[in-house]
Amino acid sequence: MNVLFIQKQAFPYFGVMSMAGYLQGAGHTCDCLIDNLDPVHKKVEELCRADIIGISVLSSEHCWMIDCIERVKRVVPDTPVIIGGVHAILYPEILGQTKADLLCAGEGETILSQVLNGLSEAGRDFDRTRIPGLVYRENGKIKKNRLPALIQDLDWLEDRDVYYRRYKILRVEGQKQFLSGRGCPYRCNFCFNDRFQEIFQGLGRYVRKKPVDVFIEEIKRTEATYGARVLFFSDDTFSLDRRWLTGFLRRYREEIDKPFMCVVRADHINEEIARDLAASGCHTISMGVETGNETIRNATLNKGLSDETLRRAAGCLRKNNIRLQTSNMFGIPGETVEDALQTIRFNIELGTSFAFAAMLLPLPGTGIEKAALKLGWLDKPLAFADLPQSFFSGSVFQVPEIDTLENVKDIAYWCVAYPGLYKILTRIIRLRCRLFFELLNKAGLFFRYQRERKMSLVDAARMFWRYRSSR
Repeated sequence: MNVLFIQKQAFPYFGVMSMAGYLQGAGHTCDCLIDNLDPVHKKVEELCRADIIGISVLSSEHCWMIDCIERVKRVVPDTPVIIGGVHAILYPEILGQTKADLLCAGEGETILSQVLNGLSEAGRDFDRTRIPGLVYRENGKIKKNRLPALIQDLDWLEDRDVYYRRYKILRVEGQKQFLSGRGCPYRCNFCFNDRFQEIFQGLGRYVRKKPVDVFIEEIKRTEATYGARVLFFSDDTFSLDRRWLTGFLRRYREEIDKPFMCVVRADHINEEIARDLAASGCHTISMGVETGNETIRNATLNKGLSDETLRRAAGCLRKNNIRLQTSNMFGIPGETVEDALQTIRFNIELGTSFAFAAMLLPLPGTGIEKAALKLGWLDKPLAFADLPQSFFSGSVFQVPEIDTLENVKDIAYWCVAYPGLYKILTRIIRLRCRLFFELLNKAGLFFRYQRERKMSLVDAARMFWRYRSSR
């Protein structure tokens, strides 16, 4: 069977690469179209060749999803369309808002594989009731089957050809990103993992790692086929499993030995782990600070990290010459301008090399949306149409100081990278000149990516262009 995945953003999605590897191992063929690079309604041949079309969607792309499916259905009205991704799992009821035929409410590999088997054996009239995790229409109503167990053994190789054979701009990029597992055990209330742990409770281990052998082979194949000057391990908690990490780093040093960047929690970092990471080629670590106000970080965001834990982790990184990149949010319900400025000052204190700054995007139904409603930062629950198209857009909150908070977000990178600019830039944060601050933010985004990921200027320009074109 021929599977065609469609997405909006010009980036490889780990879920699509994983499903492509899994399905192709079962004898199916997979292809992918990126709507921002190849408007899908113009790709008639690819659409007509597909036996099923999978739409991979983020919550901020809800309106795009509805439009994209309508365009697809105008070209191939009889080809089944299935929606998947985090947005589909969080909100399976969205099937009723689209012209799609099916929705994947769990991990897509097993669900889509069973759908393909059904289509192969019985055509469009296959029995939908027997596939766990499938959401479908029946007699004008939306039906949802029970969820399947989570996949416990992540022992297949992902397939990057699903992107690279069509899109040279992705293939030639010097930095390649990898995901070593699934799931995060923490319950930060602005993150989908909080909801996922509720949805998948009792269905198997939520946090899982790929076998070291499989992950090493995945990296080696990518490097040999496409090249990789720098690697980025994108897991939310790369160092969570100490035993796995030790075994992986030993193999990595011996067989790959390339510089890399990874994401960790501050309470997972100590002197020994920092030393092992540095010895294996780790040049930058990303940690979530979120805010310099400890009360907001823990009471409002449920992050579970103290200022002292962050200071201690940053100190371990400095001693081992690992640069620190932090993730920071602005426009958090209850945050004042002084709180936002404290976030910048705290990053300077930590010795942060690169500060990532974004406005908080509260997804509907999450704990942070509930906090916003309670504090009066929202007067009603959010609809998907209310969400901005990216984290780089403005805030959804309409409170008196929100424009100033956006300005603080825009100066954050520059103040942290060059602390001497703090007094100068903070004096002008109340100016009503969004164009100036937006330009400052865009320049900061470019130079942060180029420097933190040790990318060439050409690679950084490619990535920056794709970020801007994906809004």
